[in-house]
Amino acid sequence: MHGWMKRKATAAGFEVEYGSLRITPRGLQHFAKEHERALGTVDAVNFEGCLRVLDHDAFKNAFANGIGSAKAFGFGLLLISPLDGNLKRKPEPKENF
Repeated sequence: MHGWMKRKATAAGFEVEYGSLRITPRGLQHFAKEHERALGTVDAVNFEGCLRVLDHDAFKNAFANGIGSAKAFGFGLLLISPLDGNLKRKPEPKENF
């Protein structure tokens, strides 16, 4: 899941601050694909963390359109709010020079 979020964040013009990402499983969600007479399944999760916008245009597009492949079913949508200071961050690793 961390890798998925990193790939999506990069494509969407933001990065998740180191150590702030929390992943909460929501279980399997089933849905019907309207025109295919097939059922789909998504392993739903909530991602929560602090992000830093790197590309404003890409981020605005991702915020307006979502970042997941199951957006039509309510997945991959972004909910943002101002940082309230309650998220616990891990310190960034120190580089050895």
